[in-house]
Amino acid sequence: MAADTVELFNDSLLTSRYIKVSMYGDNMNIAPVCPKFYKPDYGIMHFVCLSQTSKVYTVLNGKADVKYLPRVKGYDFITWEKYILSSFGVKRTTENGSRPVNDQPLRISPGSADTVVIPKGLEMFCPVKLKGDWLKVKYDCFYNDEDTKHKSEPCNSYISECKNPTTGWIRWHEGNKLLIDIFVME
Repeated sequence: MAADTVELFNDSLLTSRYIKVSMYGDNMNIAPVCPKFYKPDYGIMHFVCLSQTSKVYTVLNGKADVKYLPRVKGYDFITWEKYILSSFGVKRTTENGSRPVNDQPLRISPGSADTVVIPKGLEMFCPVKLKGDWLKVKYDCFYNDEDTKHKSEPCNSYISECKNPTTGWIRWHEGNKLLIDIFVME
């Protein structure tokens, strides 16, 4: 999670600056910076971290371009587990060539177990637990309803109010490809 001003480098020694850019500045529209999640009006600029040392984060800029962020105050590292489990919810993705939703069923347990049926076309889940490539989820009875009283709340703050929520497991990634959409805000 990047600070308001982001300084990316071409090298891990931080000697060759790639760019220094303000998240809120007009230059973000033309700058060659491409975080995974970007919503400047909400202060969101999140990069995928590939590795870290005591001095740098190695991050993706776009799909395959590797850059480096200094490990300084203002840049926060959050694990995938914490990131997903603290989100507003998830759904199975269909974008960017990922498998279609119906090709990745909700399963009773990780792996090739029996599937769980949910109402067709309703995809919002609340993440519960990460186990390797698999994510345990609860079907979100509120966000799959158009008139939710829990709008703008992270799902873990209200999911216990769902009566007998359907639970199951979905693959959240395959190699370096995300198989879920993560909602970092409502």
